[in-house]
Amino acid sequence: MNETQPADPYWAALLAFLDEDRALLSATAAPDGLQEFRPDLIAFSDIDDISSVRQVVCHKGLIEQIPVRLLAASFGRAKLTFSNEVFVVFRLEQSQSDHVRSFEIDLTNHLSQSDLDAGRPSSRRSEITRPLLRRPVRSTSLGASPRVVAALQSPTLLNNWASAGGWSLETAKLGDHDGLAETALLEVPSWDGSDTDVAAVLVTTPLQLEEARKHFPRAAIVWIIHNGRAGLLPPKLIDEVDGVITLSRKVLALQRTHHPALLHKPSWVIGPWYEAERRYRWSANRAWTMKSRPSTRDRYDLALTHQVIELAKQRSVDIVMYGQETAGGFLDSRAKYDLQGACSCYVSPLPPWAGFGLAQHECLSAGVPLAGLIWGDLEEELPASYPALTETLDDLVEAVERLCTEQSFAEALSEAGLAYIAQHRTKTQTERSIQRFLGEVRTS
Repeated sequence: MNETQPADPYWAALLAFLDEDRALLSATAAPDGLQEFRPDLIAFSDIDDISSVRQVVCHKGLIEQIPVRLLAASFGRAKLTFSNEVFVVFRLEQSQSDHVRSFEIDLTNHLSQSDLDAGRPSSRRSEITRPLLRRPVRSTSLGASPRVVAALQSPTLLNNWASAGGWSLETAKLGDHDGLAETALLEVPSWDGSDTDVAAVLVTTPLQLEEARKHFPRAAIVWIIHNGRAGLLPPKLIDEVDGVITLSRKVLALQRTHHPALLHKPSWVIGPWYEAERRYRWSANRAWTMKSRPSTRDRYDLALTHQVIELAKQRSVDIVMYGQETAGGFLDSRAKYDLQGACSCYVSPLPPWAGFGLAQHECLSAGVPLAGLIWGDLEEELPASYPALTETLDDLVEAVERLCTEQSFAEALSEAGLAYIAQHRTKTQTERSIQRFLGEVRTS
């Protein structure tokens, strides 16, 4: 068979590593899809002789494909030899002790008798058979917009979406919403308890999915994926949702890299919209950022923010952090409005897998200069002359210092941000995305 090369850089990096020892390919177990690129590999679904496996390739989004017998055989023997954002590779080393080898054999025999779902390839698991019809959603009420119910999550996002035309958005407390201080900002109508004419339910957690099934048996269940991290939609639940929504094209691409099964799911990108309305007035040495509930944030994400704050201090620049459970405190709408009207810049060292950036876009729409690391779709959409979005933390801190001390620099970035909002984040574009979603969403 002729070998092909994948376009995805993470897959390509894995194959380059495997090619360093091609003699080992025939003793390497891997997810089924990799055989397309290296036919000598042993697909998980084709493993007959566990003892012949000397190397295991694991896809972080397809852990459920790994046979239980192989997991047992790897117990205590697996040595990490390669890893990237998508794959990890383990070399299996022979145990030196007969006692240990005897234990490994007994463990393998025991687990091989277990009927564990995690040990069967996803292609052999029972599929969800709830019938789905591809047809436009229609309301029985003449002239009414289709009803969409969103499990309570980000009030800022839901307020934005609800303000766009084309659907009637409601919120429901379906679980996993406790502790949100932002709930006080919610302006979206609450669900009235009826499932009549509900076209879709939007969820973000397994509990919300479970509750949505109970209350909306006839509606499509759509999972909102807020950023590019693996596991936000657990792989075992992919078959149980009718599609996914992301807020940016980059997040959708990352999620499909983690979970190739999403390539078979309907997907929609519905970005929020903003009005370019300048409120910003430059105020020297007043940089700020927001991180509500830091204890719930990804450690890498939080570490970036703290590192930037410390690097800025070395330049005698203070960056104040606001948000629930922070020293700066929670910002209500009035406080945020006032801060946007008298500051130097908003600081946003987001990781590359970050989501849309609601706070960041809200600042840009008010004319507040944004200083951060490049993420998401902004690299393609922002003007080239926006030097405050950088590749490194050192360059980011330098940009913050300039924005705090050079009014002309800050004013130029303010205008560039407003131009980006006016061109790329319009209400018309969001409503067009909503219309596509409602036209394609599958209802039972």
